[in-house]
Amino acid sequence: GQDVDAVEAEALDAVLVGAHRAVGGEDAWREVLATGELAARRWIAVADGRVALARAVARFLDGAAPEHVGIVGDDPAPERLRGAHLAALGDAPTTTVAAMIDSLAARLGRVAVATPGADLAAALIEADLARAILVIPPRTARAAALAAWAHTGAGVILWPGAVPLVLAALPRWT
Repeated sequence: GQDVDAVEAEALDAVLVGAHRAVGGEDAWREVLATGELAARRWIAVADGRVALARAVARFLDGAAPEHVGIVGDDPAPERLRGAHLAALGDAPTTTVAAMIDSLAARLGRVAVATPGADLAAALIEADLARAILVIPPRTARAAALAAWAHTGAGVILWPGAVPLVLAALPRWT
């Protein structure tokens, strides 16, 4: 059989060849070293000196359904939403959560609705893979967790009633 170093060298070579074909040139090395676009989207990460796919990406490549989101809408979102936005349901008191999600899907294309208790980082990856905009409905996560996620996440947070201070600085979705 092959020794471990030979197997790892073959794996690295396969990753580099795949990255070169996908993005080409110097960018291929950035992807292999987990400093490129895939790492920025958190699709890959380095742990113990090894580059690994995020669990959500591996599941997607295996054809498994998303664990942290439900998909609404057929047409892929035309572009990624940059940053986190707040849609305060108190701003439109007659609007239900379901109606707001349908409205967002009609305006944005496909949306990925986070499930209660979802891992928000994994939900964002699943939304990205589905070419959808992440929507986080009420009671999916506590305000403090949403505020922490908002520093690096991108999507629309639906919030009922008065907006907590930790979310007040987020740009409003209109």
